[in-house]
Amino acid sequence: MTKPSYSKEAAIVFWLHQAHHALRTDILRMFQEKGHDLTTEQYAILTALWQRGDCSQSALARASGRDRPGVTRLVDTLEKKKLVTRADDPDDRRSYRVRLTATGRRLHAVLGGLIEDVVARAVRGLPAKEREALRTGLRQVAQNIRGA
Repeated sequence: MTKPSYSKEAAIVFWLHQAHHALRTDILRMFQEKGHDLTTEQYAILTALWQRGDCSQSALARASGRDRPGVTRLVDTLEKKKLVTRADDPDDRRSYRVRLTATGRRLHAVLGGLIEDVVARAVRGLPAKEREALRTGLRQVAQNIRGA
């Protein structure tokens, strides 16, 4: 029986998966060690709010790359944790704007520092030029797949 052969380009999918899994595991471990009951998916929603400010759940879905029902569940959980609130959208009575609470805003500096530590370990040994190429390449891959 012969082994299937894959191109070096096809190996990118394997290594993206490996990197994603390793980063996610490390982030979850750091959050847990520091007493933060958050998932990486919840962190992605908080990050979108830290970057954009108040926004609709549809905008959060686009920003986080998740579907709207998934974002609704994540926002429900973050609301129970008192990290976000929902308010009526003055421009659209059918939707809500999601807002960070004071607690959610304060978490930005704390969690940002933890993420910086994880990223520093992840890119250790990569020269600055390669780090920039990695950022650029990953951004392009995401845009290509999302059809942007």
